[in-house]
Amino acid sequence: MFTLLEPDHIQELYEDYYSKLEQATLARHYGNLDSYSACTKEAEQIRQQITELEQHQN
Repeated sequence: MFTLLEPDHIQELYEDYYSKLEQATLARHYGNLDSYSACTKEAEQIRQQITELEQHQN
């Protein structure tokens, strides 16, 4: 049952990941390095979750 939900969950995580990267890019553009650092860190954590879920699918 959980395997049926995983692809949607992975897609959701990808959307969150790209959103965080976009926020980080904007923060860097406007010179807010604290926000840039926080967003980048959150994006990396989301990417690790995606990687783990994709490995469990295979």
